[in-house]
Amino acid sequence: TGTFSFSQPAPSFFGLTKAQEHTWDTFRSYAPHGAILDQLGVDGSFTFQATLLSDVHSIKACMTQAGYRFTY
Repeated sequence: TGTFSFSQPAPSFFGLTKAQEHTWDTFRSYAPHGAILDQLGVDGSFTFQATLLSDVHSIKACMTQAGYRFTY
């Protein structure tokens, strides 16, 4: 599970907040094929699934570099 808060989510054209769009774009740029977002909060927080443990570690490392924090 990872969380990242943006101040004042703003609606976008596609019905996602700016924070959701940012998380979606960031996740998709780092995630290998088959990894999915389970939940995407209005504040940009998210949960995800990946088939391989190595993919989980890779996603977490990349998302951490992008400024996301993970809680366990």
